[in-house]
Amino acid sequence: MNRQRILFWKMQKIVFCVFLYLSILQNAHGQMRSGIPQVVDGETIVIDYQLIKLHGIVAPNDKVMCEMNGINWPCGWEATNALTNFIGQHWVTCQAVSITESGKISAVCSMGNNIELNSWMVRNGWAKSGNVENTSLISKENLARKERLGLWR
Repeated sequence: MNRQRILFWKMQKIVFCVFLYLSILQNAHGQMRSGIPQVVDGETIVIDYQLIKLHGIVAPNDKVMCEMNGINWPCGWEATNALTNFIGQHWVTCQAVSITESGKISAVCSMGNNIELNSWMVRNGWAKSGNVENTSLISKENLARKERLGLWR
């Protein structure tokens, strides 16, 4: 009898955790955040104390060093700096797409009327396309590589 109770409680915990995760995911999907963000790194911003990852891109962490012609340079810091300078003090609106494994909202973020930060980072060579299904981002990455912009210089 004790064994059945323990199994019952374990199953209840599992069901509760799954329900909680799904409700958080549902609340995040389609959620909008707006404000003047703080830039954490080349792919992460904070609006109203919420970490937001720019969906579909991969930028180097601000501590990452890259090599160019045998010389190390702080490409992660430069990617972070590029995003910081581009945003400045402008208002940004982010539309949530999903939640990352680390609990960040993954979103497509825009500045002004229609300047998408995710695309801008890739097109200017400061991030790679992290989504093999998004042909628009892949095309932008290929152009940045061809023109030797940002990380590809």
